[in-house]
Amino acid sequence: MPYLPYIITAIPFVVLAVAVIVGRVKGFAGIILSAVAIIVCMILARTYAAPLAEAVTSKIIHTKLVESISKQLIEGIANGKTTLSQILPGMFTAAAESGGMAADSSVTADAVKSISERIALSAESVAIIPLLTAVFFALVYIIAQLISRIFIKLSDLILKLPFIRQANNWLGAVFGGIVGLILAALSVLLIVSVSRMIPDSAFSVAVGKASLINLFYEKIQLII
Repeated sequence: MPYLPYIITAIPFVVLAVAVIVGRVKGFAGIILSAVAIIVCMILARTYAAPLAEAVTSKIIHTKLVESISKQLIEGIANGKTTLSQILPGMFTAAAESGGMAADSSVTADAVKSISERIALSAESVAIIPLLTAVFFALVYIIAQLISRIFIKLSDLILKLPFIRQANNWLGAVFGGIVGLILAALSVLLIVSVSRMIPDSAFSVAVGKASLINLFYEKIQLII
């Protein structure tokens, strides 16, 4: 699909535009309360999301991932296959290459454990931990929205006055843009992280061609 990179590139901009419109509709009070809740929660997420993702990966995912890779390697060797690219799916082959192993490296039964460990660590670093981090940020955003709705309902009575209502709507659009930037950043994190989980797919290729998305991802990584 030749237009897929352009569609992917448009996603964060669409998210931003929708957020501005929603902010205009919800008004200043609604959007500022949402923004405050989101900013506070995002500060907490920035501090704890990555360590939490690493902890979940090391304590829950790592052992199972190593076992899964080892099983595939052993079965591949038993079926007469000799190289990583012949045995493993694209995601793990790409992880192996990121970890400094060539895709056409030969695999022996004695080296299965060490190779599995290296591939697992590389896959976790490149794809799994960033994806979990993005998911945790998304969950924090949802929680922040739920918290803000409680306070928004409390402010509705005052904001029904005519002049206050108009100012409330326009200021809401401005702060909607701030929230939109946060959501756009989350969408970029999810897009790139998911693409790394499926490296041989049309989606992954399209993300690779979406230069703006990759540029945004690099800048976001510096922030979080």
